Amino acid sequence: MLPFTVALTEFLEPRSERLCAKGKNHARDMRKPFSAAVDLFRLLQERSDDLMDSTLGLTEQDKLAGRSCPACFGPEPANSMDYPDSVRNRLIVCLDGNFQHRHHSKASRDYETLQTPSIFLPEGAVEMMTQEIRHMEVMNKTPKQADRCADAHKAANDKRNESTWKGCDDTGLMGLCCRHDSAVFLANIYKSGELRALPLALMKRLLRLDPDRPVGILYDIGCSLDKYINLRGLLPDLTKETTFGTSIFHSYVHNWACQLDYNPRLNTGWGLSDGEGLERMWSYLSPLVSPLRYATRNH
Repeated sequence: MLPFTVALTEFLEPRSERLCAKGKNHARDMRKPFSAAVDLFRLLQERSDDLMDSTLGLTEQDKLAGRSCPACFGPEPANSMDYPDSVRNRLIVCLDGNFQHRHHSKASRDYETLQTPSIFLPEGAVEMMTQEIRHMEVMNKTPKQADRCADAHKAANDKRNESTWKGCDDTGLMGLCCRHDSAVFLANIYKSGELRALPLALMKRLLRLDPDRPVGILYDIGCSLDKYINLRGLLPDLTKETTFGTSIFHSYVHNWACQLDYNPRLNTGWGLSDGEGLERMWSYLSPLVSPLRYATRNH
């Protein structure tokens, strides 16, 4: 907002009467009214959406059909019974993390209540999943095992030191999007790599919508995540119809035995889904990396 208002002021001053601050001779700070206008617009938009949702009695899935992807979350097609069992009513999503979208802790501070968009997981969801994982590990006495696929994946094998996250309150984003590259849910990453709690928290929110719907999940280390869930008995009521695969860009790095089970090009039910929708979205959002590091939390 600041670069825009500075440029606007420099453009208008030689062409019109100076807008002075109240009771002062210096120019008015245009950033404040513009920021207030953005906040007010967001508030009106949020209240309009809430009123429409409550009036129409929309479910969480109905909201996703309108906000995210009508093809994935809308009603089934009339000829759904003509499809093979492997793809009928099947939802395919992908998971991925991005460590470029950080936010500096000493950036501009908010003095208003933080407004978290509904696309983000609520505060505490990832921490609750971390506690659930620890509880199941204690209950099942899960042994620690080496995972070659996870160790070979830089983001999952988190060897970064504290200096990497120094000065940041948010250190990245973890996302979940559908096969049509529409973002479904996002979560903030806080001073860590792609910890298992992040994809599991996103999965939990998605799978609660319809636990009986077949869901395919593509992830850089989908093989590792599948084994991790089964070994600890996580989300037993939500993963009965869930299958995992590795995203295409990383599939061929895995060993052959892993590819036979998880490469979407070697297994049925995946079609031409490549699991790289979030990579495309991160690339599209890359111009926002620099300004958002210093923006206020609400902006």
